[in-house]
Amino acid sequence: MKSLAMILTTLVVFGFNSERSFCDCWKEGYVEGWCLDQLPGGCITPVVPICPIPPVGRNTCKDGYNLGVTAGARDYRERQ
Repeated sequence: MKSLAMILTTLVVFGFNSERSFCDCWKEGYVEGWCLDQLPGGCITPVVPICPIPPVGRNTCKDGYNLGVTAGARDYRERQ
């Protein structure tokens, strides 16, 4: 019975949840925003801050990516 519970947990965590989360997309967007104004191949990937709590009604992957790009570009400009 214990192994059945582990299999079901694995399916739920990895199999059924194949959509990317807000935070996964936010991280990708942050790096894209950080590297936006830099030459191709000249960008050193930053340490990505902890994902913020998504605003109400804006918790999709696309929303996370867009917010990440904005935050990454802003942070890069502030450090220059």
